[in-house]
Amino acid sequence: MQMNDALVAASRRGVEILGSGTPAGARFESSAELLLLVSESLRQVMERWRQTGGIPSGGDSDDG
Repeated sequence: MQMNDALVAASRRGVEILGSGTPAGARFESSAELLLLVSESLRQVMERWRQTGGIPSGGDSDDG
């Protein structure tokens, strides 16, 4: 999640530097929008997973 947030920030910075009217700036802008969508979807899925008991409270696992 933090990595996606960092990539969004870097992409937005790229848009600021290059301008949204340039091909590269437009790609950065599109990438930032996609990463925001992916991040939000992932947050929602993780919250749903937590609510349904997907994450053990103690962190113990039987993986050995």
